[in-house]
Amino acid sequence: MKNRTFRRCTGVFLLICLVAAQAAAAAADDEIILPVSAMIASEMQHLPTGDFLQREKDNQLQLLNSDQAAVIYQAMEDYVAPESTLIKNQSDYYYYYENLESSAQKQMYDVMYQIALDPVTEGNYGLLLTETDPDSSEFGYDYFCAELALTYDHPELFWLYNSTETDIGYFSDGQLVNGRYTVFFGMMEPYDNYETQMNEFNAAVDSFLADIDRTKPEYDVAKQIHDKLIDLVTYDTPICDAGMDEYGNLGHTAYGALVKDSWGNANHAVCDGYSLAYEYLLQQCGIHAIFIGGEGGPTRLSMGGHAWNMINIDSVWYETDSTWDDAGTIENNLDPNEQGYDYFMNALKDPVYRELVQHFLFLISSDKMEHFIPEEGKYVYHFDDGSYISVVGECYHERMGADGLIGNTNPYGEVIQLAPRAAFDY
Repeated sequence: MKNRTFRRCTGVFLLICLVAAQAAAAAADDEIILPVSAMIASEMQHLPTGDFLQREKDNQLQLLNSDQAAVIYQAMEDYVAPESTLIKNQSDYYYYYENLESSAQKQMYDVMYQIALDPVTEGNYGLLLTETDPDSSEFGYDYFCAELALTYDHPELFWLYNSTETDIGYFSDGQLVNGRYTVFFGMMEPYDNYETQMNEFNAAVDSFLADIDRTKPEYDVAKQIHDKLIDLVTYDTPICDAGMDEYGNLGHTAYGALVKDSWGNANHAVCDGYSLAYEYLLQQCGIHAIFIGGEGGPTRLSMGGHAWNMINIDSVWYETDSTWDDAGTIENNLDPNEQGYDYFMNALKDPVYRELVQHFLFLISSDKMEHFIPEEGKYVYHFDDGSYISVVGECYHERMGADGLIGNTNPYGEVIQLAPRAAFDY
């Protein structure tokens, strides 16, 4: 396990239930000896939340005069698409696209995707004819839903996910002709780092998957990727702490998890980076996956922004939270000078116990993900002196758009609520 810098939050909720055996308690003063202090217990009851952030989307319309519209028309006429693209997603199915309920949103999704295949060549515009006024809130809402669905389906569009490099906007003269408006879609500004970043991303994906045995059953492939990913990625605490000030950081993306964040830290990401990377890696192995955004925490009152996945194994959907499964971050959250340090380190170095705790949110039902309650005794680690610990505790997840939760009426909620529910644990 490589060195990790994650201190404040841990990959799993640590419920400290370390006590001494009755024999150890039979000291002269009849006091129970607790091998770990209450201070450690308090420090470790944290989850990495508040790192999946909603951004407000301004109306992207740029009004054109007739001369400007003519220039765009001519640019489209002159445009020659490149023979190949660096966008290389191999999936045969994109869940949010297939389940968008609005034909207008699907049309926008299609146009934006074609532009994303070549975000650098001048003249690469898309054309949309619509009965909806492009200057209306209705059009802007559909546009935002389409862009969310596109970036959730295509983690390789990391630069579009949170506008880290550029964005796709739309342009129109605002004139209604024969009952329809003409709207052009195009890049808001050049994506100068496209070739460099996409080549780095594609190389990182190829390297990651090189030793994944794709001939195995889907369950085994999903588990191989899950385990390798949480071993590779370091939770990017500074991004979480900075909140909206670092929304555009690449640590929110699959690029951050598989390459580096915007500060140059290799394989550093927060929860949406973990989840988007996991989705993309699964897609390249022919496994359907979905990005889920919402909130999570050890209690309903302490939930913060969070992201995870749904994965289809043998035609059945399950939920997985790779961020909170990342038990490797626990080790660096412990202070060697604190009482009880050796107990936790010894437990986490036991391969059997580690295997158990780093899959507590792997391929489970939606009901269990929404309110996880550890099975009695399942995650308890016993020591020879009679002491025991458990590093998995009760926790909650709520999808964006859930009743009474944030995002119930905004595009985030509308898109995320399209995802299915998982009926079973694997």
